[in-house]
Amino acid sequence: MLNGWMLERRLLWLKIAMIAVFIFLMGVFADVQLIRQSRFLQLSQENRIRRVWIPAPRGKILDRKGVLLVGNRASFDVALDDRALKERKSAVAFFSSVFNVSADEIEETIKNQRGPAYLPIPIKKDVDMGVLTQVEESLLQMPWVTVEVNPVRQYVLGKCAAGVLGYVGAINRTQYESLKDCGYHWLDVIGKTGIESACEAYLRGESGGMQIEVDHRGHREEILTIQKPIPGRDVYLTLDLEIQKALEEVLEGKIGAGIVMDPRSGELLGVASSPSFDLNLFIRPDLRKEAVKLFVDPQKPLVNRAFQGLYSPGSTFKLVVASAGLDLGLAHSATSFECDGGLKVGGAYFRCWKEGGHGTVTLREAIQYSCNVFFYQLGMILGPERIAEYARRFGLGTATGLDVGYEREGFIPTPQWKRQQKKEGWYGGDTANFAIGQGFISVTPLQMAVLTSAIANGGKWMSPLLVKKVILPEGRTLFEASPHVKGDLTLPREVLAEIQKGMWGVVNDARGTGRLASLPNVEICGKTGTAQVMKGTEVTKQGWFVSYAPADHPRFVLVMLVEGVYSGGQDVAPLARRVYEQCFNYNQ
Repeated sequence: MLNGWMLERRLLWLKIAMIAVFIFLMGVFADVQLIRQSRFLQLSQENRIRRVWIPAPRGKILDRKGVLLVGNRASFDVALDDRALKERKSAVAFFSSVFNVSADEIEETIKNQRGPAYLPIPIKKDVDMGVLTQVEESLLQMPWVTVEVNPVRQYVLGKCAAGVLGYVGAINRTQYESLKDCGYHWLDVIGKTGIESACEAYLRGESGGMQIEVDHRGHREEILTIQKPIPGRDVYLTLDLEIQKALEEVLEGKIGAGIVMDPRSGELLGVASSPSFDLNLFIRPDLRKEAVKLFVDPQKPLVNRAFQGLYSPGSTFKLVVASAGLDLGLAHSATSFECDGGLKVGGAYFRCWKEGGHGTVTLREAIQYSCNVFFYQLGMILGPERIAEYARRFGLGTATGLDVGYEREGFIPTPQWKRQQKKEGWYGGDTANFAIGQGFISVTPLQMAVLTSAIANGGKWMSPLLVKKVILPEGRTLFEASPHVKGDLTLPREVLAEIQKGMWGVVNDARGTGRLASLPNVEICGKTGTAQVMKGTEVTKQGWFVSYAPADHPRFVLVMLVEGVYSGGQDVAPLARRVYEQCFNYNQ
């Protein structure tokens, strides 16, 4: 009797448990099939559909007249279908033969490049037409080989204007993490230097993509939709290609920089840095080793000397000292000093560049003949603080406001700086050196171009411009630059007139130090400079020529700096003449 009762009780609990399980299963079924049906359907679809990235062509870079400087070309990339890995032996043998590399290298490439099953494995990028023909001829026998076409950068001019244009490279992990929310893909390229980097927001396009259906193993089944990429915007520069080529030509084989600027607008018509480098080295995979060498080249071709090179201005700085003396009333057109070949300052003897001296010279003649002794004496009268004040007024020691950045500020020394940094006082010899652009002072060629423009245009400190306009793919203008006056020299007209007359004599006077730059029928105003610098244990010279033309209505400012020369007047002025010939179309 007891046993029967216990059995019935156990059966009852079993029925209850079975009913509970049934209710639970019905609830789960209802949740999956009714309540969360759309969610699980979405997950199923996402598991079946993949999105493949399609890169967008970057915008073109053109000169002011619309001449193409940087564009795009098709890169033919050979890849291996993931489903063909069972044919691995045949695939490795084929690629090894076509690309003339070992089987081990191909195996390593497959291992390193393999991604999701629905994406082909890149084996070789940017193959030449000879290899592409071999591959195309073998496609019928080897359907697991694919050829993909992708846009890559094409630097039409090779090394011309390389320092300005810059180059692109693969986006790194840090950049990707900070930019992925802005639409960047981990396979994207990004501007690394120059205009490519400064105008990245304009030049990059909007990537496209396609939705593909995959099977349960993740292999591609069908292309469902395609969204075409949108090309980037075209950037027009202020550069004039013919002037740019002239600068590059005269600097070929030299170390230095050249800038041509419009003093009326601040537009940079030419910017050259030498030695240069072929921008395509950073695009072609087979030249990667050559690109790496540029980073350790002792001549530093990757440095844009026009914007980033720091140099002693030498005698070109005398224009600042002369302006300070005239403006403060400590010198005037009739002021003269005797130059007998040198001047004793403290316990040291400071020489003039001309042995035997210039005799009695006025301020204008001191500019024309670049007399050191005159400016030693004027510098001692002014003192270092006043010289530094006027140097800063001319824009030295600070950024010029270049629209694309990438410039260095240079340095203007003061006695206070020397006490704090060098832990020693400022001596008379420091002032003498300062007055002729030597010693602790450093400037960039771009700063000297802005300084010379301010003298040429009547005192306006123009911010230099490199980007002229940006054009949308449909042809509309998105942005167009306008001249920007960053400041004013606040110098009286008569002060600038006196400086301009001195600069006219530098080129047009028979004894002027820049007479080798002169051209018939065009009056050029200029100033030569030669700075002595220590390179390791050797003393070397850097030659300057800063100028503008024509004298009456300046249209061009030309600044040139060449390292390792005898003097600015002897070695750099003739180069400037050749550039001016192109500016004024003498060859035509």
